[in-house]
Amino acid sequence: MQLSAPRFDVALYTNDIEPMLAFWQGELGAKFDRLLSMGPSGGTQHRHLLSGCTLKINHYEEPLDEEPLSGYRELLVPRDGLTQPLKLTDPDGNRVALVPSGWFGITELGVRLEANDPAAHRQFYTKVLGFVPVEGGYRLGNCGIVMGKAEAPVVEAPMKAKGYRYLTLGVVDIYKAHADALAAGAEEGAAVRVVGETVRYSQLRDPDGNWLELSQR
Repeated sequence: MQLSAPRFDVALYTNDIEPMLAFWQGELGAKFDRLLSMGPSGGTQHRHLLSGCTLKINHYEEPLDEEPLSGYRELLVPRDGLTQPLKLTDPDGNRVALVPSGWFGITELGVRLEANDPAAHRQFYTKVLGFVPVEGGYRLGNCGIVMGKAEAPVVEAPMKAKGYRYLTLGVVDIYKAHADALAAGAEEGAAVRVVGETVRYSQLRDPDGNWLELSQR
């Protein structure tokens, strides 16, 4: 898969935007980038820059489900000057860990992923997405996935629900990237969609049904 940049972005959903913005901007230092409409669904995407990646805080007025959780259980944010991880939670209860810069090779963003069968994800992350396998997970440039065995079964979860819900990979050619991913064994979440003249995106699902977005801009 030919990526436009060796990194991923992280998206979460919330009903309570003000306290979430206060946390992510004030305590985590995320810098507001821009506001985007999420179309007919009525949501608004508050895009922020965080550690070289984009954090997408998707806000909806209509009540969002809180369960089931996705396999994306914790966001890892590197910080200079730390010697060990510092655990935090945002106002919605999403777990965040500030980690020493370079921990697990992460100097941008990382995600802790709990999986039913971590070994089953190897094909997906290496062959489909092109991540590099390392001890304990996978890396993409300066981003990382820390993989662990789930204590309780991870079940297929909706994208539009509270919490961390999907990762986004920027690609050079959305049609080729999507077709190649399916040919390599990925499950399709949604076919390529075109928004305006500049945005094209599609969705995939990993072996546990977690969502990933491919995006060409």
